[in-house]
Amino acid sequence: MPICHTCQGEYMRAESLCPHCQHPLGRGTTVCQHCKQPTDEHRLCPRCKRDVSAWEKELASTLGHFILRRWGVVGLLPSLGAIILWLTYWQKHQLSLHRPADTLLGIILSFFIFTMLYEDRLLMWERSWAAEVYNVAPTRPSRTIGVAIVGGLFLSFVLIYVNRHWGETGGFELKLLFALGYAAALICFTVACTMGVLMAEIGRLNQSMPQPLFVQIEHLLQVVLDTILEKIEGGHGEDILQRTHTADANLRYEILEVNRIPEDGGIRLLLLTYKHIQRPDEDAQMRAYWVKEVWNIDADRWGRVRSLKPGKSEAAESR
Repeated sequence: MPICHTCQGEYMRAESLCPHCQHPLGRGTTVCQHCKQPTDEHRLCPRCKRDVSAWEKELASTLGHFILRRWGVVGLLPSLGAIILWLTYWQKHQLSLHRPADTLLGIILSFFIFTMLYEDRLLMWERSWAAEVYNVAPTRPSRTIGVAIVGGLFLSFVLIYVNRHWGETGGFELKLLFALGYAAALICFTVACTMGVLMAEIGRLNQSMPQPLFVQIEHLLQVVLDTILEKIEGGHGEDILQRTHTADANLRYEILEVNRIPEDGGIRLLLLTYKHIQRPDEDAQMRAYWVKEVWNIDADRWGRVRSLKPGKSEAAESR
């Protein structure tokens, strides 16, 4: 099943909602069968009510698309430079520590690192938002770029020095160390170039994709309330900007307290519910009562309820 990266919730395409009336679209995706409005291929997540079509298009893009259409080719420039250096310099200096296998090893490892960084772009995007909301160390891509460039330059100077002094007399051990250092230098430059492209990629995601659920506490609270009220009665939350609400005819609720958990970005919620029930009195006559109950709720940053603990409850006859 596909996953909405706004709330990390699974959904079925038939369950996705119309962006106009928020009714399930079913099998149709171009025109809503309920409000008859064109959807323009936009569909909402049934859990967080954010556009999932944008995520589906993003996840459908390939590594080749990233390389050719989003400047990902910049991350491959160090490998291209290594090939040019081999053709124009190393082949003319046979008495050196360098071997053609060194270039091949460096290119293979660099491409592996390049691919891994590309696959982690959404984690970097999420982490950049998380650092603004709760206590988590920021990614600091600029620092990574700086360290990678310094590391690559340092290794390059060391390799040049070693090859100049021991290129003609070096044994197997020194040639092995040279190969590893050569690959490490190439990886450092690949990391620096790729991270520079990914910084721009994260900026693009910030502009075109919905924010993660945990960024706005009101949005997170709405998803948690929908889950909680469905468990309690089967109702759904409505406008959370007010303090007292009616989920349905048999359930009312009031938000008493909401606190962000600074360690992981989740929330703690104190909720007061009024549940309408029928029970017999002393004369065996059915009477309506409102049962008031306090709930202590703990949810993580994606709106998944970790703890639901009922507190005191009392019943009052409905008037």
